[in-house]
Amino acid sequence: MKRTSKQQVSSVAKKSVSFRYLIRVHIFALLSVALSFAHVGSAQASPLSDETSLRSPPSLSQVDRAKLPSHDSVRGSRIRDLIQDVDHNCLPIVDPIASFNPAFHSRAHHKLKQTLETVQNSELGAWLVGIAADQGVVVCLDKATNLEAHYRYHLRLIGLNAKLNAAGRVVFLAHELAHIPQHPKFSNDRRFSPMDMLLLQRMREAAAEAVATRVLWQLRDRNIPTPWREKLTTAYRDIAMEFAAEMAGNDHKDKELWATRAAFHQWFEAPWRTEIYDDLMLKTLSRITQDQAKQTPHSLQLSEEFLLDIANYAGQVFLIDGDGRTLIRDLRSRSLAERTRARLHEMTTAVRPMAQGAVLPSVKNKSLSAVSSNPTTKQKP
Repeated sequence: MKRTSKQQVSSVAKKSVSFRYLIRVHIFALLSVALSFAHVGSAQASPLSDETSLRSPPSLSQVDRAKLPSHDSVRGSRIRDLIQDVDHNCLPIVDPIASFNPAFHSRAHHKLKQTLETVQNSELGAWLVGIAADQGVVVCLDKATNLEAHYRYHLRLIGLNAKLNAAGRVVFLAHELAHIPQHPKFSNDRRFSPMDMLLLQRMREAAAEAVATRVLWQLRDRNIPTPWREKLTTAYRDIAMEFAAEMAGNDHKDKELWATRAAFHQWFEAPWRTEIYDDLMLKTLSRITQDQAKQTPHSLQLSEEFLLDIANYAGQVFLIDGDGRTLIRDLRSRSLAERTRARLHEMTTAVRPMAQGAVLPSVKNKSLSAVSSNPTTKQKP
C-alpha cells in the first residue's frame, strides 16, 4: 500500500491515514497466519506436495542415528566433492523416517524426507528404506548431475536430480533404493569376463527397474497414484505398461511377483536401453583393460543359480527357477549390438585367459513357490 504525503494534508488527516494503515497491516498479518495454517493442512493431506508437515522432534537416541559423514572422513570428503552444499542438500536415511534429526531443516531436507515417507507407503518400499537405513545410506539433491538419479555403492550415496518434481523424486528414488540390496554380491568384479560383467550390469538395471515399478504400483493401490502416472511419462513407460498388463491378466495370489518378472524381461526389449548401459560398461571395461597393473585373470564364471538371487527382495524371488529361460544365454545376447560384441571380444583376448572350472557357487532359492511355467505362453501356476 502506498502512502500519500502531500503538503496540503492536515496533521489530523495524516493521523487518520496512519491509523487506517496500521489497521490494514494487522488485518493482513492475521490473514497471512490463517493462510499459513491452511497451507500446512494441505501439505499434510498431500503426500507429494513440496512442503512438509510439522512433527514433534525425535528423541535424543533417534537424533544420534541421523548424522552425515564427517568432513574429515574419506567418505565425507568424497561426497562433498560430488554434492554441492552437503549440509543443506543431503539427508541420512533413518528408519522410521519420522525420526530424522531436527537439525536437518532446509527445504531440500524436507523434500527428501517427504519423498522417503511416500516410498514407505509401499510395503516393498518400506523394506528398501529399512535396508538403506541399516547400511547408512545418504540421499542428496544433486544440483550438478546431468542424470535423473544415481547410486554410488562405494560411498553409500543416492543422488537425485534437484530439478525433479515431487513425483519424479519418488520414481527415481525407488529405482536407486532397489540397487542397494544388489551390492556387494552383484558388484563389478575384475575376475569376471567382460561379457559376464556386461550381463551383471544389465541384470542390475533390469531388476532395479522392475522392483521400482512394483513399488509405484503398490503406492497406486494405496491411493498415491501420482508417481505411477509420472512413470508413464518417462522412457520406461513400456515397463510399467507390461507390469500393469500382467496384473490385469493374472489371478494368482503372487501376481505382483509375476508382474515384476514381466517388467524385468521387458527391460531387455528396447535396444536403445541395452545400448546405453552396454556403452557405460564398455567404458568401465576399457579403463580396466588399460590398467595393466591391476589386471586380473578371468577366474570366475556366472551360474544360473547365482544370477537368480539378484531377484531376491524381502525374501521373495521374482525370477522363477526352472521357468524355461536361460538367463545367461538369453539375456546376455539380447539386443547386443555388433560393435559391442566386437569390443567385448577384443577386451576378453587382451586379458589373460579365464581359468578352467571356476564357477560361482550355486545359490538355491525358492521363488514363487518354486513352480515351473512356460514363459512363452504365460502359463500360470
